[in-house]
Formats: sequence, structure tokens, C-alpha cells
Amino acid sequence: MLTWDGRKDPWRRTTEKPPLNEAKQEFPSTKRVIPIVAALYMAFFLVALDRTIIATAIPTITDDFHSLGDVGWYGSAYMLIGSSF
Repeated sequence: MLTWDGRKDPWRRTTEKPPLNEAKQEFPSTKRVIPIVAALYMAFFLVALDRTIIATAIPTITDDFHSLGDVGWYGSAYMLIGSSF
């Protein structure tokens, strides 16, 4: 479909399928995939590490506040603050 000034409309979807010889799939090279996968693994590791920090900090927090009854709130407060970012 053309626009009013004769150019091809880039937002218009075409229903025409490309010929079979032009429908080749292109995959990223290994040099491009390895950094992406490494970044994903690092992100997963950091999220898992972040989630386990509160478990090791609970004894220190409990000693500081002198209240064992509020242990349930420590994780909730930590997740609430983390979700605000």
C-alpha cells in the first residue's frame, strides 16, 4: 500500500508471503550467542543470590531488634523494597 505521496507505507502489514526460496531462516552467530547466554546466566545467578541474602541476615537482624516475633516481616519488607525498584 502506498501513502498519499507515493511512498511505501512502512506501518502497513502485507499479507503476501515471500517466495519459498527467500524464506530462509537466519540465526545469530556463535560469537553473538555466547555473550547473550553468559549475561542471562549472570542475571539468574545475581537474582538467586539476592533472594538468599535475607536468609543469612535474619539472625543478625533478630539480634539487633531483640524480637523473634517479627522474623516474618523481614522477608516481606525486603521483597517490598526490592519490588519498588
